[in-house]
Amino acid sequence: MKIDGTGRIRTPITVRMKLLDNVFHNMIIALERLESFLEYHRKGDAAAEFAATGMHTPRDLHDDHENPPSIESVLGEVQLQCSALFFQTQFDDVELFNRTMKYFMTDLLEWYGGRGREIPYDEVEKFVVPIVVSLSRQVKKTADIMDTVDVYVTKLRRIEDFSDEEKEQAIRDGFTSYLKGRDRVEQQMKEFEASGKKVIFSVHRRGTATDGYMRLMDAMFKLYNTTLPAKKIRATFTAYVEGLPDITDEMIEEAFASKGQDQDRTDLEDEAADILHVEPSQGQQEQGDVSPSSPGDNSGETLNPETENK
Repeated sequence: MKIDGTGRIRTPITVRMKLLDNVFHNMIIALERLESFLEYHRKGDAAAEFAATGMHTPRDLHDDHENPPSIESVLGEVQLQCSALFFQTQFDDVELFNRTMKYFMTDLLEWYGGRGREIPYDEVEKFVVPIVVSLSRQVKKTADIMDTVDVYVTKLRRIEDFSDEEKEQAIRDGFTSYLKGRDRVEQQMKEFEASGKKVIFSVHRRGTATDGYMRLMDAMFKLYNTTLPAKKIRATFTAYVEGLPDITDEMIEEAFASKGQDQDRTDLEDEAADILHVEPSQGQQEQGDVSPSSPGDNSGETLNPETENK
């Protein structure tokens, strides 16, 4: 860590990138846990087996025997990781931000590309909207992320919904988890910084980016009665990932019109439309679109990192 002229602590960029990789990897773990939970409860012992790129690896610290998962816990974990992504992508360097987005957006699509055609669309697909707007900072605060989850995934309980006893327990458990997590991360980052190693981004490839993109676009058509999620997914991924199939806003409008959708939106959908159209805080043009400001050439130690499966 270094202190700049204003007295603020400056974190070396290698450590910042390592932290971001850890958070994104934790997001994938949370998605894989949600994926497996939903599939088991859908099919029981006949549940499909998914390729795990994060779950049940040494970096997955969950103990499901000690703390059995519930639908609320696995959904809440993905929402929590969305907030963590939002905080970790707050870069001052716009070019670095855009190059980083190219890697993680591609990696996310390649993960979704391995979901398999026989798996029905569910909350795993629904969560892509909160994930991409958090990762690319198309929201201004964490409350916006929670609102987006409420509208496009499911309405999760918030602290104000708890009883007094539940609030006290949640605060105790949350603070204990925070302290354990903070100490573990600080130790890991100290060891990483002292090692002088390069940042190695984790790989979560289970399929192709094109397969992942087409699955998500089809899911947006099937899961929602408004064009906004499909347009947001199209605009965000095509801004950072090259070579994806050409799907225009006009094609999206025609597809929804052909099935009689997008006629009436609920108040919540109107509210989400405002949330998803705010100007991003980092890494995008002042007009508030999702076009990379300076795409760059993906060169450099932390911008074109070595990758590995972990």
